[in-house]
Amino acid sequence: GTRSASASQFLNKVVLPDVLKSIGNYAFRCTFVEDVTYPRNMTTIGQYAFYRTMMKNIILPDSLSSLGFYAFANNYNAEEINLGKIIETIPERAFLGLRHATKFTLPNTIKTIGTAGFANCSEMELNSLPASLINIGANAFGDCTKLKVRIPEGVTAIPTNAFSNNYALDTLYIPNSVTTIGNYPFNGCSSLKYAVLPTSNYAAGSVFSGCNSLNRVRLESPTVVSCTNIGHDISELTLEVPSFLVNSYKLDSYWYNAKAIEGFETSEISEWIINNPLILNHERINGNPDIIIKGDQSRLPSLKINGDNEQTIQNLSFNSYASSRVNYPGQILSNCDHVTVNGNVCVDLLTSGNYWYFFSLPFDIKVSEIAPQEANTQFAIRYYDGANRATYGASGSWKNYDANDVIPAGTGFIIQTNANSTVRFTALDNAKKQNIVANSEFVRQLDLNPAEASANRGWNLIGNPYQCYYNNHSLNFTGPITVWNANNKTYTAYSTTDDDYAIRPNEAFFVQCPGEELPTISFPLQGRQLNAVIESQNAVKMREAAKQDRQLIDIRIYDDEFSDQTRIVLNPDASLDYEIGSDANKFLSAEGEIAQIYTLDSEGTEYAINERPIDDGIIQLGLYATKSGQYTFTMPRCDAKQVILTDNYANISVNLKEQDYGFSTQEGIDEGRFTIRLIGNQATDIAELEQRQTKVMGVDGGINIAGVTGNAQIYSIDGRQIANTTLKAEGETLPLPQGTYIVRFGTKSLKVLVK
Repeated sequence: GTRSASASQFLNKVVLPDVLKSIGNYAFRCTFVEDVTYPRNMTTIGQYAFYRTMMKNIILPDSLSSLGFYAFANNYNAEEINLGKIIETIPERAFLGLRHATKFTLPNTIKTIGTAGFANCSEMELNSLPASLINIGANAFGDCTKLKVRIPEGVTAIPTNAFSNNYALDTLYIPNSVTTIGNYPFNGCSSLKYAVLPTSNYAAGSVFSGCNSLNRVRLESPTVVSCTNIGHDISELTLEVPSFLVNSYKLDSYWYNAKAIEGFETSEISEWIINNPLILNHERINGNPDIIIKGDQSRLPSLKINGDNEQTIQNLSFNSYASSRVNYPGQILSNCDHVTVNGNVCVDLLTSGNYWYFFSLPFDIKVSEIAPQEANTQFAIRYYDGANRATYGASGSWKNYDANDVIPAGTGFIIQTNANSTVRFTALDNAKKQNIVANSEFVRQLDLNPAEASANRGWNLIGNPYQCYYNNHSLNFTGPITVWNANNKTYTAYSTTDDDYAIRPNEAFFVQCPGEELPTISFPLQGRQLNAVIESQNAVKMREAAKQDRQLIDIRIYDDEFSDQTRIVLNPDASLDYEIGSDANKFLSAEGEIAQIYTLDSEGTEYAINERPIDDGIIQLGLYATKSGQYTFTMPRCDAKQVILTDNYANISVNLKEQDYGFSTQEGIDEGRFTIRLIGNQATDIAELEQRQTKVMGVDGGINIAGVTGNAQIYSIDGRQIANTTLKAEGETLPLPQGTYIVRFGTKSLKVLVK
């Protein structure tokens, strides 16, 4: 707007009463005011309040805590600015265009300087930016041509044009706290000759466009900085890089064009921040540095140490990245026997408030030393009492830890915070602290927890003992594992034979102790890996599986967003009873977002994985819905001939191998509505039965069965039961009309044609 030439031109000096707490929006905008006496206890100045006035000295009271955007913008006569003692945020363009102001006093309380907060303050002089500063907006100090300051530790990002056209800047040091650098942040800093990008800077864009005097750049990242154009002629630059990365930079398709690549002694750096995968073969990071390994879902930052040379680390920390309540922490994999941590070992967990996380650590921790990093955050932490389950069943088995309890390495637990938080776990200073860098197999003793019902016996909540992914096929353990599915808020069981699953670093999971003959689970070193892709399976288990006449049937339930699954494995060598080595009990979650399904046996045992003979082929399907809704059954995997799903309420049967089945249900548990009828591939296995002297053949007018006693069922090809009879050893003929039938007895089924 334009300055009014009316009565406002005589408004040169303003004395505001002490009772005033705030100055409203636009209060003195575009007036001729030159001098203001502020109330001693004033807290707020609104937006545009002193925009384009004639003020020379902007000396704000110590009580001021809030400014509006453009509050003092375009005060061209201003010479001195003092922002009091407690203000934390300089909003967008608050002091834009103070062209003649030279002296600025900023309190050490400022955390944020918004977009163009001090832009075009061309005569601005500052000894330093506030140490409290965290956030700098785009163009915050753009065209501050005389500004020459060091960016304080604590700033997290340097956005586009943040310090553009700072002509006086000749040396630049960017602190390790900076994790993001935008394009053109120092555009036109024509006097800049030397710049240091920190260990946290793993990728760079056009950082130095228009920095015509630049001739030397130091890249302190412990991994090769990803870049295709740094904004300056690379052939004019001499690079300083960590000595162990010199060859890597010389082989890089962009950096090899540099004028020179020189290595610097890495003992000069006391803290390394790893944001990308780093492999040390025979090279080592010199000195005794702190190492921070960040977490990220896509880049999966990690440190892999090969070779025999010693590597000492002072403090070792693992930050985490969270997506959909799943944490992706930094990782380490040591193939070296000579790695030592002298100081602290810490692992972070990012939590969403009021949500349980299934967690485990490779070292001992004390409950009282678990530390949420945000103020006023409280947490609850629990263990799974397998002995309680063995005695009383599944309910009531979660128990609270006491503050003085020590959670041993490799033990699973659940933790919940009352608000979003970063929870830090610090290793106890004992020998197990070195587990994090150990090159040794981890063996975990399992509690037997004997119980009358096999489904309740021997439950243990344990965890991945390595700070990296682990291939489930490499486990020295034959039973299934059960993990918490964070997306669905349900439990999922995985077979170590049939399923590919990479156990995440710090992930806790359930197993059942097989018994006194095998009371342990071990994690051979070859199972460690630095991503979630299963590229190799345990060859022994694959050969064993191939020998078995096993058929896998996965039945899934889903809605528009979530899914749950149960599995039936037809195995003639298995038992109808619950077997710890192959079956998995279904853990039901009251928090699940999807209806959960499971199969049942005659004892009412709930199965997530049910390995059994085909028997009569009829299996009850259980349903637990935490909310009413519309759902669909589908079958993503099926090795059987047919799977007939019957909805007993609607009196509808469908072959899930040919079509899905949609239905609606009310909240609650229903174990009578759905039945599964299986027709297995064993029905064609006549040659095997003949070898056992069992004769089943079609004859004129019926089926003749000889060489076996017991009960037999006859089904039509569409699954309808035709007859149920007791067989005689000498054989008998069952009269049947022409057609194809399924004969079932014991654990076998055969398809027979009656002509």
